[in-house]
Amino acid sequence: MLHTDVTFVRMLNGRLQKFKQVDDYTWNCRCPECGDSSKSAQKSRGYFFKLGDSILYHCHNCSDKSKPLPKFLKDNFPDVFDEYRKEQLREKFGDNWEQVKERKARERARLEEERKRQPHTLPTDPDMGIPLHELSADHPANEYVRGRRLPEFEAYYTEDIKGLAKRISSRYNDRRFPQGPRLVIPHRDASNELLGVTCRDISGASGALKYVHLRVNQDNFFIYGLNTVDFSRPVIVVEGQFDSLFLDNAIAVGGSAMKKVQRMIQAWNLTPKTFIFAWDNDSRNRDIYKFMHRSIMDGFHTTIWDHKRFKAGSDINDMVRSGLRPKKIQEWIHNYSSNNSEADKMRLLLRLNQWTRCNGKTI
Repeated sequence: MLHTDVTFVRMLNGRLQKFKQVDDYTWNCRCPECGDSSKSAQKSRGYFFKLGDSILYHCHNCSDKSKPLPKFLKDNFPDVFDEYRKEQLREKFGDNWEQVKERKARERARLEEERKRQPHTLPTDPDMGIPLHELSADHPANEYVRGRRLPEFEAYYTEDIKGLAKRISSRYNDRRFPQGPRLVIPHRDASNELLGVTCRDISGASGALKYVHLRVNQDNFFIYGLNTVDFSRPVIVVEGQFDSLFLDNAIAVGGSAMKKVQRMIQAWNLTPKTFIFAWDNDSRNRDIYKFMHRSIMDGFHTTIWDHKRFKAGSDINDMVRSGLRPKKIQEWIHNYSSNNSEADKMRLLLRLNQWTRCNGKTI
């Protein structure tokens, strides 16, 4: 890869102003993206340099970060970039790279066509295991639910994820899955048809994969609670399915990345201001901090927890288990997440920065 990068950097001689080689793996030129300087034709602040096994480009005038050589070529010299891509394919697949490329394109088209033929939901439920209410009160699954203080909800018990996966979708036929006791949580759409299931490990075994998500169709919005939510009222968006059970009119995304909800809002033409994002109270998690900051900047109502009232590092289920009433949690979410104006946005950003400094730790 480095040899290819060096070859194509040298090809830019004659295309870039004041292009010159500084040493074996460093080249200097006037930046074609910002022009470098309108006042002085002598300035050249663009540099190509070696990092690892590739060449990067950086301009000290217009860039705050470097970009890989392929990106630089694509943005500025598309014809050279096309040749670069061909050389990459030749290195990877040999001289018959064109046939390999065509074969892979046919395979992608076949998989795409197969995916389009797959149903988006299952109108008739497959066998998902044994309903919890049919199990004895002292069964481990029911003991687990009681231990989490969960309200009554639709769930099943299984120890055969592989069999369940095959019944959900044929694309899982050749996939390997962990075995062991699992709580099966169905995800349904507004028509109550099955979108897929989340299989939650209840063994507590060290190294066990906590969640396995099985989807009927990858194109669906795999969001928990779509069969019970009312989009005409404020909707609380949380991470975990269990957390949503304690709140009125809540949905769960099954993780901290909530972009799928934003895509759903756009696709279904929903009102963004009716949504309230409530991440876990995990102020040491850099990803959650970034997601919350982005949510506030995008104008969404975003919950900032108070560490004096809510234990740091906890989710809503943890809060309930520690003795907080769900009604109080719901009130906090509704009362301390407003983002209707620039003043609200600044207030939330300030609270977010304070939130990240709990226990003297700043992200």
